Amino acid sequence: MMNWRERKSRKPRAVRRTRTRPRGRSRGVVRIILLVLLAGAAGTGFYFRETIRDYVCTSSYLAITRITFTGLAGVREAELRDLLGPVGGTNLMALDAVAAQARLESHPWVARARLHRHLPGRLRVEITERRPVALLSHGSLWALDASAVALPVDPQRGMLDLPLVHLDLERNPEPGLALPGERLTSLLPGLEALRRRLPHLWSAISEVSWDSLGQLEMVALNHPARVLVGKEATWKQMRNLYTFIVYQGRRSGTEDVEFVDLRFPGQVVVRRAPAQEDSTGRPEAALRSL
Repeated sequence: MMNWRERKSRKPRAVRRTRTRPRGRSRGVVRIILLVLLAGAAGTGFYFRETIRDYVCTSSYLAITRITFTGLAGVREAELRDLLGPVGGTNLMALDAVAAQARLESHPWVARARLHRHLPGRLRVEITERRPVALLSHGSLWALDASAVALPVDPQRGMLDLPLVHLDLERNPEPGLALPGERLTSLLPGLEALRRRLPHLWSAISEVSWDSLGQLEMVALNHPARVLVGKEATWKQMRNLYTFIVYQGRRSGTEDVEFVDLRFPGQVVVRRAPAQEDSTGRPEAALRSL
């Protein structure tokens, strides 16, 4: 064992200390290097920008080899291809999309056209068609959308099952152009809302016209009844009419209804045909209610 003198005379061992560089300084150096590299790459790209753009816009690898259309319901694809023009083989990135969209939207039935590029050579055309809500007979048969845009009807595609509007116009309709007139601008949006909210009632309307006093009239499909709406059709009127049809259809029926008046708020005024007696002496209307 060591005594206390030996312990006192013994020197402590030297401890070797390592110096570490601050982390903040090394990170700053890395950032400076990255900034220099990015600046060099940006300068190189800016210097060769014309060469890169010319190569991308002229490369045969990006030539259009496939054109697809989506969203078509009534418009023929062949008509849109004719409007689009011979773009097959054109460089996908060099195609003037704005001009191509304008050509496609010149079709009266096309509300909007959007072009989507898919590398290396596919062009996808997204079409939004106009949705007709009524028909107009003026010289020939025209379809009308909610904005009163005149749409030519092709008999080869079949007749459209839409309400027929009777209205005298000052000039002939032109394909793809909106028809002027306060009556149409107030009627057609209401028919569009009716188509969305009560499609069964909308499909039951056969004809729409205005009387000599400017009041709106409707005729039901396969039914002789005349429905007097008034100056303007409102949602409450259509809802009351639909409720009346559903309620009466479950009870005595609506076969003997001759006239319906919707001009009074919250009411449906109905005039029925006089009851006719059969050979047994009982009214015919009573027989239908049994």
